[in-house]
Amino acid sequence: MDETGKLIAVIGDEDTVTGFVLAGVGHRTVEGSNFLVVKSDTDVSVIEEAFRTLTARTDVGILLINQHVANEIRHVLRDYTKVIPTILGACENRGQNTHIHTHIHTMEREREREREIRGGEKGGSFS
Repeated sequence: MDETGKLIAVIGDEDTVTGFVLAGVGHRTVEGSNFLVVKSDTDVSVIEEAFRTLTARTDVGILLINQHVANEIRHVLRDYTKVIPTILGACENRGQNTHIHTHIHTMEREREREREIRGGEKGGSFS
């Protein structure tokens, strides 16, 4: 991919992934795709591998992941420290008021505190 843009990758349930693919986000080559549909019988190791593969790609700028899927690989997310690809958690509202509070938000607050300690360096924030 050239330097004019980066892909959005998606790991999520069938509805989420289908919506993004229909919106033009899907990208498939012989090396693979930029999305993973997670079903109830999808093994956690498959999700972990997809996360590691997608976040290692230089052509991916954002990785969108459903909250329930992120909860399955919380241990992997905890160790993720790169800024690009940026990880965005997608809240699912299935007839209830569901609030997103992911490790990513906590990690960003910690980074902001570290910047302040180092001398007021400013950076992007989720807040």
